[in-house]
Amino acid sequence: MNKKQFGCLLIFIFLNTPLFSQQDGTTDRGRTVNFLNHKHNFISPLGYVHKLKNGRNDTEFIFQFSIKLPVIGNPEKTVLFAAYTQKSFWQVYSAKESRPFREHNYNPDVFLKSAGKNFNVDLGIEHESNGKSEPNSRAYNRSYLKLNLNTALVKTSLKGWLTLSEEQALAPYYKDMGKERSIDDYYGNFELEITWFMGKVHFYNLARYNHKTKYGAYKGNCSIATNSWIAPFVEYFKGYGDSLIDYNHSIERYTLGIIISR
Repeated sequence: MNKKQFGCLLIFIFLNTPLFSQQDGTTDRGRTVNFLNHKHNFISPLGYVHKLKNGRNDTEFIFQFSIKLPVIGNPEKTVLFAAYTQKSFWQVYSAKESRPFREHNYNPDVFLKSAGKNFNVDLGIEHESNGKSEPNSRAYNRSYLKLNLNTALVKTSLKGWLTLSEEQALAPYYKDMGKERSIDDYYGNFELEITWFMGKVHFYNLARYNHKTKYGAYKGNCSIATNSWIAPFVEYFKGYGDSLIDYNHSIERYTLGIIISR
């Protein structure tokens, strides 16, 4: 592991300690903090892709950190958030290739969240890219609307978006009746998330779908809390969009890891 790789892991662990992970913006000692969880934060030393066909190692180390910061507003009315999520794919088991990072996906996000404990709405703009040069550059910019419904047993969100622009550089297109495929054709037009709470056990499901192309993805995981901020999990993913570089390749992935401050 080189210094850059080690530094990335240190930043990930630091940002996900309890100081930064309380959903109500306070620590256990009652001190106010600004950073909150956004999407899932996790470390997965085992991410296995079934029947991988492109020649790379089918098992890799995956981690994601995701935080948000309230910028301005009143929690009883509307709050403007700035958020950042990064997902990294590390070919740590490819010793002959010097264990390279295969892909990083960078996802900054700005959104307004309406007040409401059981029901609220997010309205935002997000960018996602992999930071690569041609011919491997992938990026998009979207505006989105997200509806959130929360109860004691179930947390549900439905997100729809309008793609403002996207970039696939010189990547090869799949063609169907002469039409070039876009990232949206594979990622879908909407995203549905449902989490069931059963004590320390959480069942998380995500589905994306494009009704025109019939492409999309499903992800499901089960996590079990061992203390206030660590939960081992197992996960299954099937479909498109596991990473930006492989947006137009369907994969089936099995993952084992730890969710931090779920």
